[in-house]
Amino acid sequence: ITSMGLIIRLMFIDYRKLQRFSTPIYLGAVSLMLFILVMPNATVNGEAMLKIGPIVIQAWTVLPILLVALAAFFTERKWKGWQLTGLLILPLFWFMLLPNLAVALLYMVVVAILFSFSYYTRKQKRHVFLTIAGLIGVGTIYTIYAYKSILAPYQTERIRAFLQPEIYADTSGYMMLQLKTVLAGAGWFGAETVTYFPEAHTDYALVQLIHTSGYLVGIMVIVVMLAIALRILWMIRTMPQSFGKFLVLAAVTLYSCQSVYSILMIFGLLPLAGIPLPFISYGVTPFLLNAFLIGLVLSVYRRKSYMGQRTFSA
Repeated sequence: ITSMGLIIRLMFIDYRKLQRFSTPIYLGAVSLMLFILVMPNATVNGEAMLKIGPIVIQAWTVLPILLVALAAFFTERKWKGWQLTGLLILPLFWFMLLPNLAVALLYMVVVAILFSFSYYTRKQKRHVFLTIAGLIGVGTIYTIYAYKSILAPYQTERIRAFLQPEIYADTSGYMMLQLKTVLAGAGWFGAETVTYFPEAHTDYALVQLIHTSGYLVGIMVIVVMLAIALRILWMIRTMPQSFGKFLVLAAVTLYSCQSVYSILMIFGLLPLAGIPLPFISYGVTPFLLNAFLIGLVLSVYRRKSYMGQRTFSA
């Protein structure tokens, strides 16, 4: 109910007004991350966060706020290249320190997509992506070195467990083997005997759905979720270069990345990570995050006839 209320509320807000406050929004998001890092009152799996009653403020909470600022930054030309680079790197640095690698990964994908559609020339984009490719190469070499010389035994075990979970059945590979067993016994219409497994209502909610209702229902859910992303992408193709276009592009990128990673993760094609499936995984923060994204998309869609205009309605 809260998520639906947020979607409806955002749908009737004029998104164009947010563009004027892009810098304060950015500073607020970065300050909130710094506050979480310096003064956390709770940690879950090593990640710092703030708990205020039932409300949990963490990296996931900051990400949608940053998307609004990024959409404005890539729309306007008021920032020089080196300034924009600094503005983009700082949140990534905080995400890595919190640490939340899943959110850091999603943030990097959103930035890359927005940059690809930005006003920068093809030559500038090519230079940036070649630089990034070089950094990825260096990062890969460092990762190999860290794997052999720096990482703690339990960290390297997690990597090996993803490739060969049977060898680590009692430790890091347990969850992957458990998911395989649960999915194997699901059938088209659900398992005859329901099996309990950890985090069935959160990160592995789709597994629970397939296990209890069958692959037929699971496939229908996946098709609907991907159809929503395709419908939004189809809407983007007709949009002019504007704040609204980048806002929708950032929202659908984040929504799609969550969906695709979560789906591939449960089938063992990607390492297990704390990435929820939008509107399926239980939890206040994931629900509100994705409700915020859908609300922004609907706000832009309701005002598509004003795309590209720089005036703001009262």
